[in-house]
Amino acid sequence: MRAFDIVVVEPAHDLDPAGYREQNAGQSELFAYLSVGEVGRERRLPVPMPADMLLGTNAHWQSRYVEPSHPDWPDYFVEHLVAPLWSQGYRGFFLDTLDAYQALPGDPAKRAAREAALVGALHKLKARFPEARLIANRGFELLPRIHPLLMAVAAESLYGRWNVAGKTYDEVPAADREWLLGQFRQARKMGLQTLAIDYADPARRDAQAAMAARIISDGVTPYVTDGDLLTVGTGRIEVRPRTLLVVHNGTQKGDEQFSTAQEVIAMPLHYLGYRVELLDVNRHDLPTGPMADRYAGIVGVFEKDITNQGRQWVDLLGRALDERVPVVLLNSFGAPIADLPPALGIGQPDKPALGPLTLAQERRPLTSFETPALPDLRSVFVTAPAGADSLVRVRDRRGQVTDGVALTDWGGYALQPFTYNIHSDGMNWVINPIEFFRRALQRPDMPPVADVSTETGRRLLMVHIDGDGFASRAEIPGAPFAAEVMQKDFIARYKVPHTVSVIEGETGPQGLYPALSPVLERIARNIFKLDHVEIATHSYSHPFFWNKLVAEAASGTLELFPEKPVSLPIKNYRFSLEREVAGSASYIDERLAPPGKRTQVFLWTGDCVPPAAAIAATERAGLLNMNGGDTTISRQYPTLTRVAPMSLRKDGLLQVYAPNQNENVYTNDWTGPFYGFERVIETFEMTEAPLRLKPINIYYHTYAASKTSSIKAPARRVPVCAEPAGQPGLRLRLHQESP
Repeated sequence: MRAFDIVVVEPAHDLDPAGYREQNAGQSELFAYLSVGEVGRERRLPVPMPADMLLGTNAHWQSRYVEPSHPDWPDYFVEHLVAPLWSQGYRGFFLDTLDAYQALPGDPAKRAAREAALVGALHKLKARFPEARLIANRGFELLPRIHPLLMAVAAESLYGRWNVAGKTYDEVPAADREWLLGQFRQARKMGLQTLAIDYADPARRDAQAAMAARIISDGVTPYVTDGDLLTVGTGRIEVRPRTLLVVHNGTQKGDEQFSTAQEVIAMPLHYLGYRVELLDVNRHDLPTGPMADRYAGIVGVFEKDITNQGRQWVDLLGRALDERVPVVLLNSFGAPIADLPPALGIGQPDKPALGPLTLAQERRPLTSFETPALPDLRSVFVTAPAGADSLVRVRDRRGQVTDGVALTDWGGYALQPFTYNIHSDGMNWVINPIEFFRRALQRPDMPPVADVSTETGRRLLMVHIDGDGFASRAEIPGAPFAAEVMQKDFIARYKVPHTVSVIEGETGPQGLYPALSPVLERIARNIFKLDHVEIATHSYSHPFFWNKLVAEAASGTLELFPEKPVSLPIKNYRFSLEREVAGSASYIDERLAPPGKRTQVFLWTGDCVPPAAAIAATERAGLLNMNGGDTTISRQYPTLTRVAPMSLRKDGLLQVYAPNQNENVYTNDWTGPFYGFERVIETFEMTEAPLRLKPINIYYHTYAASKTSSIKAPARRVPVCAEPAGQPGLRLRLHQESP
């Protein structure tokens, strides 16, 4: 919505127009829809309208006509309709049904009285609220007397109209169009902007865009939408959706973070610039209503057919095809072939496949990307629709041909075993996921996308530190605190931006080490006062299992002394989201942060799998959040399935993943070898070429400064920033000794 200067909304919804205006610096504004001449039967008025103010019924909309000439109506209109909306924060109003009075019976004198009452009510509104911005929908007969009060006049149906009774989209007759264009010309002479609200099938976005272009050529600002106003229409601009609905049935361990859709599929989609909306059909209902304005595509990822919403899934596929929303299907179709929409054009061989199977055709490098495409009798055997581009074609012993991967006019599909291969060490892609999705989603004109790895062509570098082990002793002469070694040898020495966190339960006076708290807090203060350090909190008690703790706290089943540790064992502490997030940030701000600085970030702890309620707690505290994800690609595991996506959405809230993983992963959970963090260089290299997938993220814990071999690990192979001639951007060059 923020792409539009003005967004007319139904104010009965719980909206915050003042907050919206502030967030968008006045560049986009919510206007309240306000019916002047009619009242819908379903509308709840702040103060009931007297019965004698209402006359007759509009049969098309089942609304009641207002009698504007009623002596009390102008005051009622301003004080009981406009004033409450003004109090809600609305400063703009879209005045609909201004010409509804024309449907009321009465002689010319009565009509004149009604027009005078409407004019008087609008003057009263403007006198009461001088800053109000008003758009009139039609009311052309009133314009000579009210145009100084308005910023614009709108009218529906210049080229396309909605037939309410027949539920069809019709073309406006030429005579009606010419009359309306004449009214618009007169309005512009009065200094008003002119707006045309037209109606066209939302499934035909190209037709909407063509209609908007015709309206613009007439000198009118267009908005072309559907008859029920359920979709984001096309105006002077067309909002191209970036969201992909990824439907799956693979949630593991109770959280979508552990689904294949998130762990494997989301990364190439994020790289291509899409926003991913996961939907597990075993946990959530499929969406209804139009889709073309909401989704850039539908991606189905199924290990097996859907059982609980199979019919709804088939219906959703049919609607996507009708609206020309690209569809991409992985592993299986989610439903039996016979139940799929005929428009998919998927066929089946006459007889079951008979081995052995051979590859009849393969399109490399789109296939056999990380592991070879090997036919398997357990796969789904189908024939691609006519005109499809088959990327993997298989022939059985009978000579029957089937297509395991294909690009189609509606998108594409890749069936097992030609998507990814699962094995004991993880999985590898058979298809090239980035190129396959790029082509199947049919967005060659994808607009510029946010690239979180790059700024002005150069690869980004970021450093962040989880505060674990602030009280650890370094295994070097004098046994200083690891935090002191980290401060002296890492943070102060390399003056690049650092995000540094502490765990209040380690450094605070009420935590695990009250006797050490004064010296630990002194070290933290010295770190936080450095200009290149951003302050973060790593929680109060370092929860290990966020979902478990939040669920048990909400249900009242949380144990004070559980058998299995769920966080640091702080005496008499019972988990609280507010204490972990806002409370730990307040502790830092009040005791550790220098004047003028405050905590900016919450770094997830433990399993880094927060539920939506925990993410909401960071938003309430005004903190950014990060951590989680597992980017561990290396020469030992050279696969894109080991590159995590950027983030995960839960109930509309965003968990931001760390771009790379910390030294725990490379030291086998800190069991050794302690120099293992040097292998992060491989991850940096392999997420730079052939495609830059991630920034360089040096991410470690405070206790990494406690082991000599850990301290020296980065010096074994040092990445050096270089910019080869003719190749702008940051590259890595490796040296075998410390500079």
